[in-house]
Amino acid sequence: MNQRSRQQKAHILGLMLLALTIFASTTAVSVSATLEGINSTAQTDKEWLVYYDPDYNFTIEYPVDGWQPETIWHIIDANSYNIAKRTIFSAPQARIIIDIWDDPQADIVGWVYDYLHQSLVEQEITVNAKIAGFPGVAFVEKNEQAPTAIGIVFNNNEHFFLIQYLIGDGGDGINTYRHLLQSFTPKTENGNDLAGEFLFPLDVQREATKEAHAPLVNTCCGVTSNNNPFPCDNGNCTWWVWYKKSGVPMTGDAWRWGYRVNQGLYPGWYLVEDPVVYNIAWWDKSTARPGGHVAYVQGKSGYNSWINVNEMTWQGNPCAEEPVTRIIDLPSVGEPTGYIVRY
Repeated sequence: MNQRSRQQKAHILGLMLLALTIFASTTAVSVSATLEGINSTAQTDKEWLVYYDPDYNFTIEYPVDGWQPETIWHIIDANSYNIAKRTIFSAPQARIIIDIWDDPQADIVGWVYDYLHQSLVEQEITVNAKIAGFPGVAFVEKNEQAPTAIGIVFNNNEHFFLIQYLIGDGGDGINTYRHLLQSFTPKTENGNDLAGEFLFPLDVQREATKEAHAPLVNTCCGVTSNNNPFPCDNGNCTWWVWYKKSGVPMTGDAWRWGYRVNQGLYPGWYLVEDPVVYNIAWWDKSTARPGGHVAYVQGKSGYNSWINVNEMTWQGNPCAEEPVTRIIDLPSVGEPTGYIVRY
């Protein structure tokens, strides 16, 4: 091979190496960007506070501005089906709820079917996420009378956790929610961090924010109810009952309330057949009421032949006609499916 041929060959090889280098660099950036979108937190510009839970020995981070944590209840030696502890992080138009069960079983899919599936029937339940290295089930709960929720259930081999973001702010808090999940850090008995992998499916996140709709409001049809976790659109039955009945723990559309109470999730709350004054009348979903319905029972006859309920309706009457008081004969077509009471 002459000198000129060797120079041409070297030149061609040099061009090939340059092309491979550019391709490898481009590919690496693309893969890195994809993984970053799945695994890391986008909100690097915020300042964060650390919340420590001494009962279950973990920490999480939440924003300095706009979010306030509050423990709603903590029950020692709760039944395995009761939510043993509930903590809510509240913002003006959104909520992040951490529910914890004292249940050590390892079958997370079976647990979700047993405890939540009856009110989460919209999707297949599969392990699709990780929090601090623990396998989890991430899901979207689509609602109309309540904020759409994005949530994840996971088990740290001692307790089940359900962390939900109730999207009443149009999805503005989604990155706060992701950061809170990613910052979840279990502690050892000596106080050391137990780091683990974080994976949260972007398709679940996109679906949740796409479904977000009516914002949370403190005033509905001229009535003020501070920190009400339900929206108002010319009235809303769930908003009204939360206002009328102190301490309502239920989330989601009205039809979900009865199932969740009947599953024993909320300590002290029960689904019963007979009306109890100053409690809740509950209707399951139907063709006429696809979201179900709830109303406040403010009176009844001595022999349960009628009840007097006070209610609002979702996208029904204009606000000038809300709330409504009516008498319902018992039994009758359209009577409540059951009654939610707190003892």
